[in-house]
Amino acid sequence: MMPPLSPPDWRDRIAGREVVVSVSGGKDSTAVCLALEAAGVPCRAVTMDTGWEAAETYEYLHGPWADRFGAPKVLRVGEPLPAGYEAAVLAIEAALGHESDMVRVCVRKGMLPSRLRRWCTDVLKVGPIRRYPQAVPGAVNAIGVRADESRSRADAEAWEPAPWNESVAVWRPLLRWTEADVIAAHADAGMAPNPLYLRGARRVGCWPCVMARKGEIAHIATRDPGRVRALAMLEELVTRVRMDRSGDARPAGWFQNPRPRRDADGRLYPGEGACWPIDRVVAWATTSDQLDLYGELFGDDAACMRWGLCQRAEAP
Repeated sequence: MMPPLSPPDWRDRIAGREVVVSVSGGKDSTAVCLALEAAGVPCRAVTMDTGWEAAETYEYLHGPWADRFGAPKVLRVGEPLPAGYEAAVLAIEAALGHESDMVRVCVRKGMLPSRLRRWCTDVLKVGPIRRYPQAVPGAVNAIGVRADESRSRADAEAWEPAPWNESVAVWRPLLRWTEADVIAAHADAGMAPNPLYLRGARRVGCWPCVMARKGEIAHIATRDPGRVRALAMLEELVTRVRMDRSGDARPAGWFQNPRPRRDADGRLYPGEGACWPIDRVVAWATTSDQLDLYGELFGDDAACMRWGLCQRAEAP
């Protein structure tokens, strides 16, 4: 049986209002849809396409996920090609296999997102969903956020007015669920998760995210070298854009230096700048003698055994 949804009076709160679920292709937003399906609550699913997702996520959303719930409505920023850099952007998009708002916004800004400046979420995900419910007066935007994911999410409210429009409510129905609850919801409903989880991923989203762990970077480098090449092209292009606009010759990097060395006065040694190019990050990530980038490594415990989908041979 699924755990209760938050807050306890959620049915009264959504009565007569359209529920719009923000879907990423990840386990938590899928669990929201499974819970609402089990409760007999109709909803409309929307997905914010950043143009930087993994191929498996696109295939999952428009394959097994759509087979269960119907195809989600795709929301995008719709960023135009940046003037003067059209050919270079199109070359990166050709490497990705699709148009990418992420690439186009990075070039327009002359800046990559970073661990400290994560503008990507606000521009590419929050922006489109902010605009969408405004066309549905009184809509409820349900999102798959759990309190046990982080300190900031532990302080979240299950229900609150949307900061961009008080007529829209932000609803976090799974706020008190655990990860085990989410996995059990998939199993009980017979719903396969995004295959990235079965390959060891802890989360599904940008591919890679600026917050990716060491193990996740190594995973991408091994399984999707084409994405590493596209990222290298993007780093080179944004470096060129900054040089053209301001004469700033510092190389742009998707990841910050995980182990910068400083002298006695706290100054960085030459070559130990804030960012590393993706090729150097990959070389670092595929070693086994250094700490993870921003947290624990993910490994076999996060793969099919974690989901109860691994069939082990019985001991003789």
